[in-house]
Amino acid sequence: MNIQSFRIILYIYPTLNIMNKPIYFLLFLLLLTSCADFIEYPLEKEYVVLKAPADSLITRDSVITFWWDTHQDAKYYRIQIVSPSFEKSEQLIVDSLVDKNQFRIELNQGVYQWQARPENDGSVGLFQERRTLRIIK
Repeated sequence: MNIQSFRIILYIYPTLNIMNKPIYFLLFLLLLTSCADFIEYPLEKEYVVLKAPADSLITRDSVITFWWDTHQDAKYYRIQIVSPSFEKSEQLIVDSLVDKNQFRIELNQGVYQWQARPENDGSVGLFQERRTLRIIK
């Protein structure tokens, strides 16, 4: 049983009249622990911290791995990459849902900006930070 299920039990148990009925209590516990896997926690105020590549990176490497911290309640992550920036976007390179906290792509010479956010089946998080990189030849 995880800590969130335990908190729910502590909150709901006093309102139930099942203290003298242990079988109902056991069924109640089973139901709560079984449903914990289906509960989607809200992400509306949550975000991930970008790890790599560093902001304002200039590189000759055309294969770039984008990497960010995981979030405990995220099932997916949305990564967006544009060129040259989100404010002056000329080309949307990537707008994808991925199930890991990394994304690898080969990019042409140019300037790119990227961002990532956590998502699950019930909500989406925030794009908190944007980073820029330049690929040169």
